[in-house]
Amino acid sequence: MRFFLSILTSVFCTLSVWGQSLIVSGSTNFGTATESSTVSRTLTLYNQGNQTVSVNGYDAFWPFSGKICWLSDSVFSIPAGGQRNVQVYFRPRQNIDYTLPLIFHTDSHYGSVPVTLQGQGSYSKTYYNSTQGLSGQALKNQLQNLLAQNYNQLSYNSARDNMYAQLDNNQGAVSCVYTGRTAFFSTRSGANANNINCEHTMPQSYFGSAFPMQSDIHCLFPSDATANSVRSNYPFGHVSNPTWQNGGSKYASGLFEPRDVQKGNSARALLYFALRYGDYQNFISGMESVLRQWHLNDPPDAAEKTRNQGIYQLQNNRNPLVDYPQMEERLGSFTGQANLNPVSDWQVFPDTLWLSENEQACISLINTGDQTLQLSGSSGQNTHFQLGSLPSQIVAYQSYCLTVNATGNSAFGPTALNISSPSHPNRVVYIASNGGGMVGGPAPPALDGFSADSSGTDKAILTMDKPGSGHGVDWDGTIVFLSEHPINGIWQQNSQKASLYSPSTSMGAGSSASVSGGSAFCVYNSQNAQDAQLVVTGLQAGTTYYAQAFLYAVQSGSTDAMGAALSVQMQTRSAPGQVGSGNCSGGLIISEYIEGSSNNKCLELTNTSDSTLDLGDFVLYTAYNATGYSGSTSLSGTLNAGAQFVVCNSSAAPAFLNRADAVSGSGSALSFNGNDLTSLIELATGDTIDRIGDPNNRGVNHTIIDNGVVHNIQNVTLVRADSIRVGTAFWSRLRLQWHALSNDAYDSLGSHTLQACAPTAVQIVPYSYSPFRDRFGEAVDVDQNWAVSGSPGRTGDYAERYDTIDHGFLSDVGAAYVFHQKNGQWVEWQRLQAMDRAASDLFGASVQIKDDRLAVAAPGESNSGKVYLHRLNSLGQWVSSDRSGFWTGIGDGWEFPYRCCTFRTAKAVHLPEADERMDAHSN
Repeated sequence: MRFFLSILTSVFCTLSVWGQSLIVSGSTNFGTATESSTVSRTLTLYNQGNQTVSVNGYDAFWPFSGKICWLSDSVFSIPAGGQRNVQVYFRPRQNIDYTLPLIFHTDSHYGSVPVTLQGQGSYSKTYYNSTQGLSGQALKNQLQNLLAQNYNQLSYNSARDNMYAQLDNNQGAVSCVYTGRTAFFSTRSGANANNINCEHTMPQSYFGSAFPMQSDIHCLFPSDATANSVRSNYPFGHVSNPTWQNGGSKYASGLFEPRDVQKGNSARALLYFALRYGDYQNFISGMESVLRQWHLNDPPDAAEKTRNQGIYQLQNNRNPLVDYPQMEERLGSFTGQANLNPVSDWQVFPDTLWLSENEQACISLINTGDQTLQLSGSSGQNTHFQLGSLPSQIVAYQSYCLTVNATGNSAFGPTALNISSPSHPNRVVYIASNGGGMVGGPAPPALDGFSADSSGTDKAILTMDKPGSGHGVDWDGTIVFLSEHPINGIWQQNSQKASLYSPSTSMGAGSSASVSGGSAFCVYNSQNAQDAQLVVTGLQAGTTYYAQAFLYAVQSGSTDAMGAALSVQMQTRSAPGQVGSGNCSGGLIISEYIEGSSNNKCLELTNTSDSTLDLGDFVLYTAYNATGYSGSTSLSGTLNAGAQFVVCNSSAAPAFLNRADAVSGSGSALSFNGNDLTSLIELATGDTIDRIGDPNNRGVNHTIIDNGVVHNIQNVTLVRADSIRVGTAFWSRLRLQWHALSNDAYDSLGSHTLQACAPTAVQIVPYSYSPFRDRFGEAVDVDQNWAVSGSPGRTGDYAERYDTIDHGFLSDVGAAYVFHQKNGQWVEWQRLQAMDRAASDLFGASVQIKDDRLAVAAPGESNSGKVYLHRLNSLGQWVSSDRSGFWTGIGDGWEFPYRCCTFRTAKAVHLPEADERMDAHSN
């Protein structure tokens, strides 16, 4: 069983900390809700302490798939004495009783707050009332009884008459389910005249043409006589190198594959047969896994649901997999014993915790399986923390708060709390305290970014932020890089902890060090209160690495107490490789968008990287009108480098569905319109990888610009420029990356072309104003299909000096030229200049471009220097948004900032002419 009911109608959960108390209260019982309705409850989080509490996310757990529980907000801060209301939503997918652990994550000081929710799911169709709460073999037995109960057996002639005249007749037209060939008739004689006959999805030869199986319309479909003959009594499966094919259906070597739009229908017909009558001669068992996959990939559309209702009115029974496709998850097998395999798993939040003196926090233990969890544990290396009692067991889908209190000792090291369960690896929680009455402490180490080296692997820069002094105590620290992967994100007992206190690389205050692969260490002395960095090189591309940082309080030159034990996690990007031709890096992008007539809505995704991607790592979300994300479509399977994956609305026209790799029904991410926001999200990070629509203007029709022409994205097909390999969340940049086609255009769907990554020849880029020695190319930066080059001018020469506003001759005014890559060529897009166009501005001495931001330095402006910040606006133009200077009153000649604005992941080229004055300031 994968569901449990706990009788609890309200919660009053307290997380107490030194000088602070976080309390969660409110009703946690949703009551009963159907699969077609959403109910909500309000949880109120009270901060009764004297410091701000930050909630930085949540986790929720439930049996089976699909999103059934979510929050209105998950990242917020509650000031001292304040409160925050959070709406919790519940929309069940199964008619079972749910127990739902919900975990609020706070920052590293305060642990987590577990809350247990309850709710009862029910199906709106009362036909299935008898299946309430059942699973496994019990559900299978009940479904078998239900489908046979009061069954109205038709004659074979009557079954075919109703099929041809009503169930499969669309305004006089009847279509072959295998080839798509359509004929106009409504009788058996008309079917014979048009070479159409009745296909038994479960071949009659396996059950001897016996009743009631022969006339059960759930398993009967109209078929072209030739296609029916080719199918014969062969099993279904995936066919390669077909010897016969028609309309998308294929046959080879005793295996038949229906066309894509029929796969789910045929699968549900056979799985229904197994539930209703059993598996004759083990015909279905050999292909059950394929049928279940087809059932998931091709869910029931409106026509199939209408057909199911029509059969119910004739036979008085239904196909449960058409009404509730998700019921499949509760059956371990359709052809054998249906009990589900037991699920035994659990989670611990957080895995690293640090406390000040007398602070108390909560470690949440969550049983995410359907078996009772037996626990044992120890307090680790010392007894300087008071631990709440560890329960001997936690029942399925329940949570437990293990309290931890720093007892106030002035000096002690970290504790490793080991919690174990039979057949499970240890869960290790690191607990540390700064002790000695010191409150607060340094921020966690921040992951500073990635940059690819020449070998195609990655390097990581870990930064430990400068910590302030507290109570007269300075800080020392260690950043520890571990290449070993913790299991389920939890540090393992066999990790390289033994080396944590023996750093092998030392650094002075504010300095940096470089190490390669494996474990690496650096010591950081923060007495001068500067940031320290550890650069790790030689990392494998596409691999997850982990690091921890430890900070020590130092008094009189000796280490007195552990200050923090904080961890970071990073995912290196894929290494550059071949896609089409030429070396490049990429990822998953939205390469085509169809917002056509009625439900003709499709998205094409392209893998622009050099390696296979797991689509299960991504999800599509749509925010309808001006609301938050409410429609979602999960992805599955893998996608090869350079390949496309098409997902369409399940009610789209056959021309679109024939090109779809997956379909998604109403209320999903594939129900968008031209005023909705659709985003491609990476599940592990929650980051928006790519999107369609402007998040700042939801509820109004969005537009793109194709070669200077504005197009509304409603009733249009958009194809991504073939030079784009990396998605972006910035609509101002996105709207320039599309070509608009006519309404319902689909010819290119599923076959996106990628431009060669490396050019076959060097392109010499001209620019509009090129006076003598204007130092064009003094600073260069490139980001995807945008580039910027500085042209700061030169003292004493008439360079970039003509002011088109005042028509005066100036020296060293400077400019920055913005270029845009279109159709494989770089063209000048804009010429930017300083606001005052004064002499010796040196505007363009340093430039940086990233996403929708562009920064240009003018180190000579006002003698003390300025930085101009630009944003890409809705018209595709870079406009100045801010002008910032250095400290005031520092005196003339301080040319801030001669080299500025280095975004962390930018790539720049410096190609100045020889110049003594510039060389003097280039440091």
